[in-house]
Amino acid sequence: MENKTASFVSDAFTFESAEPLAGAFLRALVTPAFVWESGDGRIVSANRLAVEMFRRFREDSSFLGDYVRNWTKVRSFAFDIMWFEFITPDDRVFPVQVRNSALDEDAGRIVSVVVNAQWAGNRSIDQSIDGLTGLIRTASTTFLSRKDFIDNFETFILRTTVALNLASFNFYPDVSLKSYGLFDVAERLARKENAYKVYSPYLERFDRLKSGALSRLQDVAEEIPDTYLAFPFVNGGETIGWFIIVLYDNREYAQETLQTVLEVFATFFQSLIDKVTMTKALYQSDFENRLNIRIVENVREGIVITNQQLQIAYLNAISGQMFGFKLDDIFGHQLEDLLVSNVSIRKFVDSFPADGEDFVETPSVQYLHRRSGERFPCQIRFSKVSLTEENQYYVFVLTDVTETEESRLKTEQLTQRAILGDFASMMAHEIRNPVNNINTWIQNIKANSEKRGPIYSAATRIENDCQRVSDTISNILAFSRPLKLNPELTDFGVLIDVILERWKRDFAVENIRCYFRKPDDFPKLLIDVKSMDQVITNLVQNAVDAIDHAGGTISLRLSTQPSGIPGRNVAMLSVANTGPGIPDELIDHIFEPFITSKKNGNGWGLAVTKRIITTHRGTIQVKSLSEGVVFEILLPIPDGG
Repeated sequence: MENKTASFVSDAFTFESAEPLAGAFLRALVTPAFVWESGDGRIVSANRLAVEMFRRFREDSSFLGDYVRNWTKVRSFAFDIMWFEFITPDDRVFPVQVRNSALDEDAGRIVSVVVNAQWAGNRSIDQSIDGLTGLIRTASTTFLSRKDFIDNFETFILRTTVALNLASFNFYPDVSLKSYGLFDVAERLARKENAYKVYSPYLERFDRLKSGALSRLQDVAEEIPDTYLAFPFVNGGETIGWFIIVLYDNREYAQETLQTVLEVFATFFQSLIDKVTMTKALYQSDFENRLNIRIVENVREGIVITNQQLQIAYLNAISGQMFGFKLDDIFGHQLEDLLVSNVSIRKFVDSFPADGEDFVETPSVQYLHRRSGERFPCQIRFSKVSLTEENQYYVFVLTDVTETEESRLKTEQLTQRAILGDFASMMAHEIRNPVNNINTWIQNIKANSEKRGPIYSAATRIENDCQRVSDTISNILAFSRPLKLNPELTDFGVLIDVILERWKRDFAVENIRCYFRKPDDFPKLLIDVKSMDQVITNLVQNAVDAIDHAGGTISLRLSTQPSGIPGRNVAMLSVANTGPGIPDELIDHIFEPFITSKKNGNGWGLAVTKRIITTHRGTIQVKSLSEGVVFEILLPIPDGG
């Protein structure tokens, strides 16, 4: 290395190639700094502190490679921080941390600034107490949390390498570390080390190493140099990974010290594993709690939770809607204050097995009561949840089966109606023929009797009774047989006008005022004219009968209403009268056969009316007011109106 630059050691500021700006920059720094060329490592310029540092190692070269053995490993020049491994006169390694950055990218010049203060200290062969203390402090912050591990593990590896004066130090993780989210960063750093290529072919043999002890890797593979050591890190009997140490072959190490340091590292690592495990468990528990709450609050069943004394501790939103109570209203109350039934709920609970935790269902549908007093059918299932011996709860799942019960009742009604239809056909045949024969003889009797005589009057009464029987049979047959409609586009308003015209004379006789309002642009409806004529006639007849010669008003009104589907309307016909109204006990059953509020009614008119409306895909409802009754019919409008 003759003629390299003798001027370097004599005066660092007299190079002809040094630029004034670079020189000013170097002189301004309070730590060693120097400029060198990335191509051949030639030192271009240095401040006095750098000259002093270089002279500690040798005085006969101006090439960085004669001082630093790893100078070619600079990865980038944008504030790259690394450890330069300086070679001492006795061939030991003296690490110095530097920050490298590009001074002139085109010329390939780099400025390196020393960033740690240990460059000027005298290092002994043994690790100092201060160094170990600082190393343990670094470990404590590195293994503080998963994020700290990911952010600081590389720095921890470098500082341990320097503090213990090792040729290499890293940690190779077992795949089990993946479950803790720590595997990727550890494996990436391990693969970067040159030592990885030496021991990686023998990783499958590492399970032979004694856990918790620093061992030479030659014990598992003779091909591995004796300067390679490993310390298995075990958690709960499961190997998490191995600390890998590579020693300098010309150095003496106190293995007990290394063993102690690694045990400390393992303790910190164990603490991190425990924290990650606990955090995962907390997150999982929190997730499950949130999920359970979301499920409980969104199921269609009501859920009520009580303690062992059946005092209410929780009810979900559906339960609140079902009964009309909030948790604040009912918290701490006895369950029987909420589940008001003819049968004691406590009786079912007392029959529950002491060690049972499966859901048990009440033997039959229970009828409970809402806050408003309304009665509704409910299926009740309950189970015991034992958290501890002292903390045991009952969970009640309540299913409102109103719709199910209504569906069952409708099915029964349809079955009964089918039976009634068959029975009606048979009865019509069996009864109508004798009635017709009776009516024929009545006509003969009347023809041969005086009109004002008692025989003629009696025959007339029998004739009227025969007609009533015939009408009842016709209504029964009409109700039990499927309706056959012949729908056509019809001006509903004109049809109503025609029907009301027929009633004018009756309205005058009964002293009834009749009003009919309809919009000018009311759309045509697809209806069967004959059956719809029967519907309106029935409603008008009922209104006339309700007024019952006392005088009053009948009002009919046509209009369109929103259907609940955007852009679609329905037609509404309301028929109101000022009669006495319908008794409360009949209002819910007024459309059923044989139900009537009239003195001489047979209960078939409104039943047939509803059947006709339903067949037209419409609805009919009744409202009984303080003075009168209103029937409202909704019918679909072709194309939504």
